[in-house]
Amino acid sequence: PNNRVRLTEVDGTTHDFVVTSAIDNADETETLIVTPAFASSVALVDIASVDYVKLSRFDTDRIEIKHLDGTGQSEIFLPMIDVKDEI
Repeated sequence: PNNRVRLTEVDGTTHDFVVTSAIDNADETETLIVTPAFASSVALVDIASVDYVKLSRFDTDRIEIKHLDGTGQSEIFLPMIDVKDEI
């Protein structure tokens, strides 16, 4: 299961957690129980994002970069696969 989350603060500080359980609040929200315990000293206004984190790797030994016509932009196709090992 995808039970790892990362909280990123607006200053770039990150905190990693493992979700140990979830409670359905019956109002279209859930309360996540995480370990280590979330530090209540982080204000909601200081949270930039909360993201699921998966262990994965490149599925190829070759990476191809396609440079677009004179725009300074490029495209990259980078296949990834999930790794089943524990982090």
